[in-house]
Amino acid sequence: MAVLPLAGVHAGDNRVRRAAISASRNIGVAMKRVPGGTPIVQVVAKRLFRAELRRLHDVLEETPIAGGYWVWAGLLLGWAREGDVLAHDTSDADFAFRNEDLERVRESAPALLAAGFRLVHELYSNDGELTGFVFERSGIHFDFLKLTQVEDRYSYYGYFYGVQVGFEIPAQPTEPFELVSRWWLKAKDHDLDLTALYGDWRTPRLDWRTDRDSPAVVSCAPHRIPAIGPGPHQLGHPQPFRRDQS
Repeated sequence: MAVLPLAGVHAGDNRVRRAAISASRNIGVAMKRVPGGTPIVQVVAKRLFRAELRRLHDVLEETPIAGGYWVWAGLLLGWAREGDVLAHDTSDADFAFRNEDLERVRESAPALLAAGFRLVHELYSNDGELTGFVFERSGIHFDFLKLTQVEDRYSYYGYFYGVQVGFEIPAQPTEPFELVSRWWLKAKDHDLDLTALYGDWRTPRLDWRTDRDSPAVVSCAPHRIPAIGPGPHQLGHPQPFRRDQS
């Protein structure tokens, strides 16, 4: 029960927050060796994940990208299947935005940074195109991928274990829905969206690998451009970044 105070850590005390997160991870490893321990860890992780999602939502609600991004992939899957975030998938959250809204994302980033989020990756394709951003807070990644519409399809890239994977899903309008006590946007026909990404999305698969199993995959190639950190003045001005791409 020592990890439960995590939900009460104040946003302004970064040292305390980092220490609490580190402690929770260590306890989580230990609890996996205790019968019945893993569900406790999942409850704590889910509580933190939900709180950070609300924080992200509230920050972006006052920025240029408000109304220009939407929930999809694993985060949408949890809502559609369980009416909540997935208990076993609380380490990252998936969001999408349209190619034409790239500048709105860039203009919104300072508000996230001021709220304690950290830009850890700018994602570039093999042809040098900026394809997404990964922000982090409390050990959770918030992935924003750029989708480009070509006729009735969205195309985008993902990066897995040194491989650039191209995807295509149906392009469609968005509609509001409620998740973690906040209103977000999602694809209007979420069944169509999730079926394109997962096939039989109603049946849980803990061995799922998007790069291997998704029916939306249309191309694979070695990824020649390493992960890039934020530029010195604004997003999109790259400099070398040491960590591997997640």
